[in-house]
Amino acid sequence: MSAGRFVILSQRRCGAAAVYRLLAPWVAAPGLGGQPFEWTRALGEVSRAFHQGAIQQARARLEQCLAEGVFFHHRYDLEAWEFNAMLLDALARSGYRVVVMEREIDVDQLLSIVIADRFECRELKDVERLRDRLRSGSDVPDIDSDFIASLVRGQLASKHWFDQAVEASSVDRMVCRHKEIFLSGVKTLEVADVLFEYCGAGSRAAVVDDASLLRFALSGQFYTSGLTAYSPSLLRARREIAIVLSNTSSFDDGARSSDSRA
Repeated sequence: MSAGRFVILSQRRCGAAAVYRLLAPWVAAPGLGGQPFEWTRALGEVSRAFHQGAIQQARARLEQCLAEGVFFHHRYDLEAWEFNAMLLDALARSGYRVVVMEREIDVDQLLSIVIADRFECRELKDVERLRDRLRSGSDVPDIDSDFIASLVRGQLASKHWFDQAVEASSVDRMVCRHKEIFLSGVKTLEVADVLFEYCGAGSRAAVVDDASLLRFALSGQFYTSGLTAYSPSLLRARREIAIVLSNTSSFDDGARSSDSRA
C-alpha cells in the first residue's frame, strides 16, 4: 500500500475513471471515487460553500480533507475555473502529486461526451445497450447544433485554461495520455510501470500481471464512435463536431460548466 498522496485530474472521457479503478486497490488513502465535489458526494460541502460565496470556509475545509489523506479523480471541465484554481493551489500546498489524464481534444472525444450526456452512456453496459437499440433499427434524436458548438468551445477553453494553470502552479504532476494507456498495445505495460512508481503504489508487476493489465486497457476503450455505423443521427453529429472543431480558433473565456454540482 502507498502512503503517498495523489489525485487524478482530467476532462471528461479521458479514461480517468478507469485509471482510478486500476490504482485504487493499491492506495492507502481512502478512495472518494469520481467527482467528489458534486454537492451530494463526499466533498460536496466544499463546492457548496465556494459557490455560495463562503470561499475561505471552502478552502479551509478542502485543506482539512486533503490533510487527512484522500484519493479521488476530478473532471475539471465540470467545475468553475476559480474553483479549480483553488483546488490546484490546495493540492500544491498539501504536498499532493497529480496525475493529469490527458486526451487530445478531437472528434472522437467530443462525440463520446455528446453520447454520454445525451443518452446516459457512461459505462460499457450503457454503450452496449445503445448499440443494441441502434442495430435493431431505432435511431436517436438529432443533436442540437447549439449544444455541439457550445460543447466544442467549452472543452477547448477549459483545456487551454487548465494547461496554463497547471504550468503556472507548483503542483507535482505526471501527464498520462489516453492513447498511451488505451491505444498503445503492449506499450501500455511500460506506461503503467511508470504510473505505479510515480503514485508510490510499488511495483506494478508485483500486483497486476501483464495479461490482466492488457485486458484492462482493452476494456477501457468503449469505441463509442463505432455507434455512428448504426445511427444516421450520430453520424451527422460527428460531422458537425468536426466542422465546428476545425472552425474554432479562439476560446470562449466565459465558457465553464458547473451544472453537475447540485
